Amino acid sequence: AVLGVGYSSPNLQSFAGVNLTHSFFLDMWVRGGLVALLLAIAVWFLLFKTVLGLVFSKNAKIRIFGFPLLGFVLGWFIDNLISGEQFFSDAPMIAFWGVLGLVESLRQLDRERGSKKVLIALTSSGLGGAPKVVYDLLKQARVKGLGFRGQGDNKFEFVVVAPAGGEFNKKFRDLGYKVYGVPLDRIGVKGFTKLLRIARKEQIDLINSHGKGAGLYARKVGFILGVPVVQTFHGLHYDYRNRLVRFLYISLEKLLAHFTTRFINVSAGQQREGLAMKLFPGSKSRVVVNGIDTAVVERVNLDRAAFRRKLGLGPGDFVATMVARFDRVKGHERLVGMLPNLLKKIPNLKVVFAGDGEQRYGTEKLAKKLGVSSAIRFLGQRSDVFKIFKASDVAILPSYHEGMPLTVLEAMACRLPVVGSDVVGIRDLVKDGENGYLVDFDNVAEVAKALRKLSSSISLRHKMGEQGRRLVEDKFSMEKFVKNTLTVYQESLK
Repeated sequence: AVLGVGYSSPNLQSFAGVNLTHSFFLDMWVRGGLVALLLAIAVWFLLFKTVLGLVFSKNAKIRIFGFPLLGFVLGWFIDNLISGEQFFSDAPMIAFWGVLGLVESLRQLDRERGSKKVLIALTSSGLGGAPKVVYDLLKQARVKGLGFRGQGDNKFEFVVVAPAGGEFNKKFRDLGYKVYGVPLDRIGVKGFTKLLRIARKEQIDLINSHGKGAGLYARKVGFILGVPVVQTFHGLHYDYRNRLVRFLYISLEKLLAHFTTRFINVSAGQQREGLAMKLFPGSKSRVVVNGIDTAVVERVNLDRAAFRRKLGLGPGDFVATMVARFDRVKGHERLVGMLPNLLKKIPNLKVVFAGDGEQRYGTEKLAKKLGVSSAIRFLGQRSDVFKIFKASDVAILPSYHEGMPLTVLEAMACRLPVVGSDVVGIRDLVKDGENGYLVDFDNVAEVAKALRKLSSSISLRHKMGEQGRRLVEDKFSMEKFVKNTLTVYQESLK
């Protein structure tokens, strides 16, 4: 058994119970014993390892080359299992499997030449930054003919998966995209299984997830299907009060990084923050800043005085506008909390809040308690943000944390100076003393000083507003945003 018995019919009959060998591996065992058998198995192991390395290569051209080779090797292996006597004996069988591999190779080649299907997974479909950024991308893709087969020189087509019921789902459908309602904003099996089923059904080539919930499910699905995943961070919201929750979130993100092909950070400051926390390796991270279509802003015509009257604002009011969802991280309540002191120094100050959310009721209640309700306008959710900004004198954002606040870009596109928190994201947009002021919103005197400078000088407001507009045109155009996003997709598919 160890050294073999030599090849002859009597030996075969006594040793293996057959007159003729029906397997190459049995033949090796009879001829040379366990040493020869193990050597034959080792050769086949190395051969399969090499070929499978080609098939699962990240390089599409190498993968295409690997499929016919895999077909031939499978045919050859089956031949060895059942034919015996010779290492290469059944040409028709090998040719049959080789042709199957060639067919799969041609199919892969056709997919490489055609458009790639991208699944965009959103944690929220309500009004907010991430859905708006995705909407801008898909709108530009639609205009440029990138989002549908048969339109121009297609490179990508898109499918959207997001929680049902949000305002943006209708917007996505109005653009002509297929939208699936999946509860990616909740922890549970349903969101994962539905996303997996949709990705398989749509034959997805790449997943781009936005937000924690979508990112959690998308990276599991990507791993199962062997599909690259791009995770977009719209702010690293790790500032949980519960230390255990914070530790678990950061640990989970570090684990999921192993199943992520690329990370998109919406600002350079956010990328630095993520690298310092070791949430992702630098080799996988790309910065893609949000973009603004300034042509849309220019098309907004406004009778400023009439619109201000409509909002309950007078011609002599100094209007500071904040456009953001009512969320603790945005800092509405700390702005309201300092209003009694601000109004003593700037009596004509009016604060406009455009947006909605769970924290709105608490903010309104605080305003009544402090007796400053008459100095605030709660507009609710609005679709005419550019008009509101154009009717304002300054944009204000007291956030505790940001990624790349779209509202600041929109304000700058409307030629408004910005008074914002000196935090990541806002710091990437506001150059202190040039297009606005970076302040500590826990320091009333500092906030009051910035607002008083702007309230007392129209020329300063105009100068800073023009600086902000130029910054948007130079570095935050919609064209650059779309181009850089699609470049990350292309990198991830290689």
